[in-house]
Amino acid sequence: MRLLPIAVRNVKRSGRRSILSGFAISLSTLLCIFMVCFIMGAAGDYDSMLLNYSTGMVQVRDGRFFEYDYLNPVHFYVENEESVRWEAMKTEGAVQAVSRIHIPGKLYFGGKDRSGYGLAVDFDNEVMDFDGMLKEGRYPAAGEKEMVIGAKLARKTGLQIGDRVTVLTTTAGRSSNAVTFGITGIIAFPNTVMTEWFLVPFTWGQRLAGMPGGASEVLLYLEEMRMAGRASLELQSRLPSPLEAKAYSDLNLMFNYMKIGKFVYFMLAGFFVLLGCTVIINTMMMLVYERVREIGILRSIGFRRSEISRLFFLEALFISSISALIGIVLGAWLVHWTGEVGIRIGEMAIMDSVDLDYPTVFNPRLSVRALFIAGFMAMGITSAVAWIPARRAAQMEPVDALSR
Repeated sequence: MRLLPIAVRNVKRSGRRSILSGFAISLSTLLCIFMVCFIMGAAGDYDSMLLNYSTGMVQVRDGRFFEYDYLNPVHFYVENEESVRWEAMKTEGAVQAVSRIHIPGKLYFGGKDRSGYGLAVDFDNEVMDFDGMLKEGRYPAAGEKEMVIGAKLARKTGLQIGDRVTVLTTTAGRSSNAVTFGITGIIAFPNTVMTEWFLVPFTWGQRLAGMPGGASEVLLYLEEMRMAGRASLELQSRLPSPLEAKAYSDLNLMFNYMKIGKFVYFMLAGFFVLLGCTVIINTMMMLVYERVREIGILRSIGFRRSEISRLFFLEALFISSISALIGIVLGAWLVHWTGEVGIRIGEMAIMDSVDLDYPTVFNPRLSVRALFIAGFMAMGITSAVAWIPARRAAQMEPVDALSR
């Protein structure tokens, strides 16, 4: 007996029930895809943020700075940063080496003052996404006493382009020094902590911090993250004492915490998958048990038990296939759209009081794995769940089924 045309006709005949079941399957599929892709994107964004704006893949500093980091020992610095960068670029898989100077201190402007933190960077040799960060104005010209400030710092202080700010900091000689910079631009760092920072040209950072020819650190970037451990050992063997090269995984505990976080996040995604399966299971089982009398009629007109089981299996497969396809298409579109525009948590008012080193924008990333998991959940589980109660109901005698 040809069961497929009968299955399709039954789906059409029970239109409202089929639409309800299909909606539950589509929604569960969409949520499953978005949750998995969001978690994968958040983890990737966090790794990228730490690597590009904090640690690099391999970080070179004076070993004594690593030891006394909590005291901010600025007098322990990389004295000849240019030669260290050239040495770093000899490392296998090296892509780029950048030097930075950390500038903690006080900001004075318009008769006011507040604590501040900034970086001196070479704007022509950086891995930061300068094009994507600039909100207003322009970046400092080479060699000029100019600066750009974070959007949150500008909002809290009322500073604008054209204003002048004096930066007072402790120098490598353990004295104090101050330089007045003009603001040329406002930037939006992809980091909840750095949104209150400022950036100045590297040469002026060296003068301000009293590090002629030096830098706080040299960061090395490689072709792949997994090369960092071997690269740090290779570079360390060529560095003079007391400089030390360390891989990113040895520098920031957050990388290790994120490994645990990823596991927790995927457990959470698994919960949503399980919740979606529960909705599907409940919907399909009710769909079958509501039709026990229909099963009795089919048995009484000559349908075999195996044919009834296959009929309900085909109905469930038909509904789940169409619903899963709709859910996958909508889920993929939602992930693509949010990935393009970003989920901008940094613009939420609540984030003004949050002082965590975390990205301000999350970009979900479409994953074939997520699509496969969602498709299997929707079609595989739905079909199996519909077949099990249908087979059980088909075992009933026609008289018993008709009396239900």
